[in-house]
Amino acid sequence: MNSSPENPIDLMELPVGATVILPTGDYQILAVSDYDYGVDGKSTEYDVTDSIGRPHFLEIEWDEGEFLLYLSQEIEVPDAAIQKALSGKRIAYQGGEYTLDATYRGQMRNADTNNQWVAVQCHSFYSGSKFLNIELLRGDVNRVYAGNDLTTDDIIEIRS
Repeated sequence: MNSSPENPIDLMELPVGATVILPTGDYQILAVSDYDYGVDGKSTEYDVTDSIGRPHFLEIEWDEGEFLLYLSQEIEVPDAAIQKALSGKRIAYQGGEYTLDATYRGQMRNADTNNQWVAVQCHSFYSGSKFLNIELLRGDVNRVYAGNDLTTDDIIEIRS
């Protein structure tokens, strides 16, 4: 899987097993999920592991003619803090304060199994280029994850 101007890689169509190399490490794709928020196109979320097996999420979104990338890890946040964040539009995490930037409603599905689309709501909180997302599937908190915004310039290499 080599990218060139004549043969660019579609970052939203990477296969399971591919490895994305970023300045923070190598991330192997384990599973693929599609998200459709019905506003600015679709995004693809890759369940990835780093070189020592820790799980991460790499989300790729196509927005206004460019790819946006987000690398995150699932974190533990007490339910009371989640409810406070959703009602107060702010959340503190690891010494930083994150402010609600946007709330998206749409649907997601596992692209590998082509299962049914499931309703999803995502609340994105930001502090600079760092984010904290609270994701709800079917109205229940599914996961909370923290990470950083990236650009395509952060991609060192993609290996199949």
